[in-house]
Amino acid sequence: MRYLITIDYVDTATPLSSEQTIQLVEQAVLPTLETCATLEQEHQILAGGVTARTGSGILIVEAQSNEELNRLVQRLPAWGMLKVAVTPLQGFAERAAQDRQAIERRRASSGQHQRAINEHLGQLRDQAGG
Repeated sequence: MRYLITIDYVDTATPLSSEQTIQLVEQAVLPTLETCATLEQEHQILAGGVTARTGSGILIVEAQSNEELNRLVQRLPAWGMLKVAVTPLQGFAERAAQDRQAIERRRASSGQHQRAINEHLGQLRDQAGG
């Protein structure tokens, strides 16, 4: 199954000093970006990148289970400092097939409903005419 993962760093209660910012980037941000690049080369991350404005990480991954997905996220060096949002994705072809089935069910249901209305109207006409 495919997942859309959005990762953001947890906000700190107080602003970081320049030295703390440098330390955070060197020890957490860069290693996390490098790990994402490696996972992308290994095809564990199918696509992704960092948003230009906010710096959020956006990943599309394929995982066979929630456990596999969790292990992948936990490989990120900064995972303990990240807010992670996971959205399961449905494939385009799979969704199109489901939508086609739903339309067919609705058509069949609508057809039955229309036939019942027509029968009832026919009965009313018969009663009115007879």
